[in-house]
Amino acid sequence: MSDFSELTATLEEFVTRYGAPGNDCVVYHHGKCVYRRQNGFSDAENRVPMSGTERYNIYSCSKLLTCTAALQLLERGLYKLDDELADYMPEFAGMTVADGDTVRPAKRRITIRNLFMMTAGFSYDVTSANLLVAYREIPEMQTRAVMRYLARDPLVFDPGDRWNYSLCHDVLAALVEVLSGQPFETYVRDNITEPLGMHQTTFMLPEEELGTIAPQYVYNVETGTRRRIGAEIWNYKLGPAFASGGAGGSPLPRRAAAAGGPVPGPSGGRRCSGQRCPLRCQLRVPAGHWVPRCCR
Repeated sequence: MSDFSELTATLEEFVTRYGAPGNDCVVYHHGKCVYRRQNGFSDAENRVPMSGTERYNIYSCSKLLTCTAALQLLERGLYKLDDELADYMPEFAGMTVADGDTVRPAKRRITIRNLFMMTAGFSYDVTSANLLVAYREIPEMQTRAVMRYLARDPLVFDPGDRWNYSLCHDVLAALVEVLSGQPFETYVRDNITEPLGMHQTTFMLPEEELGTIAPQYVYNVETGTRRRIGAEIWNYKLGPAFASGGAGGSPLPRRAAAAGGPVPGPSGGRRCSGQRCPLRCQLRVPAGHWVPRCCR
């Protein structure tokens, strides 16, 4: 565990070749730190070196916290993996599936195992017709309440048929609320982050702490340039009271709720069509900027 030369070279290449302003990597082995290295800048414009003390939006790394929370509740015997989701969240009992130009009843019900494995049939469309209704009717977008709107959207395939990167772990976070009787962010704080000494990790960062988040950038692969987009989590935090189990380890100021929708991508953003993408990722990316390779 002593030769990290290839890792060091890769981290440096992220900065020198692939446009990342900086990075910070730590490796633990048997509970001990065996490697730590910072490269580049946390604030590229002001040439602030990466120090290892930065605070980031963790986006999909939130999924690790969500699955850990749900697995703790499994260990406590509060559910079984093959239980139907509708047993705990009844709005998911009568799901439908988009089938060409028609909508039909789903062939089977969603199980909790489907949520963990992302095989439930959800998409990652955070601007679906029913979620847009939710933005208008419940602008705070409370985690559990949002699910009642999401359940009205047709699935993109029958539960269990295949894998699709999707909102499954956001639904899993809402399930944690139902099973634990606590807000998701409170359960994670009390049972995971605080016991581990992760005192700065939260799903509900106060607006006054927004300035503690390191700047974010998007990279244009064609021009080799990057654009700073501020500190707010981009696109996947649906509202100020929404603790996104899939991407929400970061703040959203309350003023964003007045817009009646998710935080937009810079320059408005555009949607990956999914037509050439085997994952049907439906990501929103800034106009004129990088699109995931599978969607080109």
